[in-house]
Parts: sequence; C-alpha cells; structure tokens
Amino acid sequence: MTVQTTVLKDVAMVMLDFSVWSGSKKLEPSDFINVDVQDLPPSRVASYGIKHLIEKERLQPFKTIRNQAERVCNRYGTRLLGGYAIPLDCVEVIGVELQAICAKFNDEVDNFIQAYDDAIADWIVKNPEFAEPLRRAMLPRSKVKSRFSASFSIFEVSASPRDKTNSLASVGSELLDSVLLSIVNGVKPQLASKTGNSASDWFRVEVRQSIVEAAQKLRRFSFCDRSGGMKVLADDLEASVAGSGKIHGAEFEKLWAIISRFTSLDAMKQFVEECANRAPATLAIAGSAPSPDTIKDDLGFPMSGFVAGEAPASPDAPVFAEDKEEAFALEAEAVAASDEEAPANVVSFPMPDHDQPVKFADTFDF
Repeated sequence: MTVQTTVLKDVAMVMLDFSVWSGSKKLEPSDFINVDVQDLPPSRVASYGIKHLIEKERLQPFKTIRNQAERVCNRYGTRLLGGYAIPLDCVEVIGVELQAICAKFNDEVDNFIQAYDDAIADWIVKNPEFAEPLRRAMLPRSKVKSRFSASFSIFEVSASPRDKTNSLASVGSELLDSVLLSIVNGVKPQLASKTGNSASDWFRVEVRQSIVEAAQKLRRFSFCDRSGGMKVLADDLEASVAGSGKIHGAEFEKLWAIISRFTSLDAMKQFVEECANRAPATLAIAGSAPSPDTIKDDLGFPMSGFVAGEAPASPDAPVFAEDKEEAFALEAEAVAASDEEAPANVVSFPMPDHDQPVKFADTFDF
C-alpha cells in the first residue's frame, strides 16, 4: 500500500442521508390563469417553474436539524470521498450525537404530519387567487411523510489490493488539505471583520471555543503530518486563547499573529511547514537492523535512520536531537559509520513527500 493510502487505517467514514420534502411541485399548463395554453411553449423545450404547496418556513426546522448533523461531522472530522473522515477514537461519540439528531428529526416529522392539513389550508387562505391549483396539487399525508428521512452510516475503508490503477494514491494529501482548508474557512469571518489593530480590535469570548476546536481538529488529524507542524500549531492556538473573557490587547495580538496567516490553503500549508521547524526531532539508532516490515512509524511508514551496529546501553532507547538539522547530521554520521563497519546490514528507506491538494459547510465551525 502506498504512503498516501495508509492514512485510511486511522479514520472511519461517516455518510449522512437526510431527505427533506421540497414542499413544491412543478407548474402545469392548467395552473396558469387567464393564459391560453396554446400560447405556452411545449414542455419538451421549456419548464414552467414550480408552485409552493406550503409555507417554506414550515420546512425550516428540518433543514436546521440537518445542518446540526453536518456541523457535528465537521467538528469531529472533515470532508473526504463524498462523506466525512473521522478519527477512529471519535467514532463512538459522533455515533451517539448523530443518533440523537436523527431521533429529533423524526420527532419533527411526526409533528409536521399531524399539522399538515391545517398548514395546507392556511396556505390556501393566504393565496386565494391560486386556491384551485393548490388543492389539485395537494399530496396525501402518507406520501409527504415518505419524503422525509434521516440516517447515517459509519464504516471503514481501505484500498483494494486488486486496484491496479492506484486510484486512492492522493487520498492522504486530500485528507490533509481538507483539514487545513476547514481551518482556513473557519476563521474567515474573523479575518474579514478585523484590521489587526490591537488598540481597537477585539474578539468576542465565543471565539475562544472556536479556536480551541480548531486546535483540537489539528491535533486529531496530526497523523496526516509527519513533520509535527500541526501539533505545534495546535499548541500555539490553544496558548493564544488560554485566558478568559473577550480577546483584546496583547492577547488579541498573539492570536491575530497566528490566524492572520490562515488566508488560503497554500498559506496554511506554508505556516505548518514553518511550525515544523519548532517540532521536537528524534533519531533512533537501534542495536540491530530490523526488517522493513517492522521498522515503521505510527502511520505505518518505513523509517529511515535505523542502522545496524553496536547496540547502545538500552537497545530501545532513542537518541534525541535538539533540532531537525542535528537529527539529519546524526543520521548521516550513523550511516557513514555503518558503511565502514557493516555495509550489508544498513537499512535505509526513502521518506516520501506528503504534500498535494479538496456539501455543506457554511457556518463558523471547524
């Protein structure tokens, strides 16, 4: 399996299936008043529009509940493969929340159907000039009820070993891009409403929770980023809103210095790369050379930097480097030394790149 598809082992997919009756039907030629049907264009070349059978506001509660389900999925996960990718440790909690939302939706359907006849009659009273076409178009309650549904599916996916096209090759980078883009879109309302002037600008207290949720999302999906930059950025975000009350003054400056970098997906990726320079680097030099099947990081990627040779005092003890450059220097020295002493036992694997570019999110949610 390729590097890109290994991220699938860390996520489950959530598919939402919410249907809401439109409350409308197509206009028919007979619906037009004081119009000669012969003057209308044939239906094969033109549509006549729609007629609303009920007040649109009566259907709004269902759309609100559907949006709640989408926000839950966006809070714990991110858009991917037509659904939502959710970290495995969030599956249980999101299942409970979505189950409650579906039950709420079904209760609302029952209430709507009970009041359906009265709602139609009220709409006809409000539109007396169109009363007859509305009566003709009225649907029975059983049929209307069948137009509503709410359900969800949670499942895990993996690349098929029979797929010779490697069709999921980019799924890892797509997942990373989706996570970062959701953070960018989440802060857009804040960036649009402020100038960055700490003397006059400030954020409402509610922004603290939004920023914390953004940090939590970065940390949940940090397995997508082997550089460690997402974890560093998550720590910085949480530290910037550690206080209480509205965000102003020095605290505003601290937060603004971070989120003002979230202007686009490319800018966000660049910022994560910069944060990676502050991530702790480790280099493990083992006492023997394990096989490629056993030398893997937490994503299942082959690890470079494991060199055969004389075992240290504790074979499992890693050597910690202070920064990335030192880590690479230590690795180079170790590889060079092993070339002189036991070249046949050197195990080194290439570290692949993890870069590449992503229905509903229109709210201030991460």
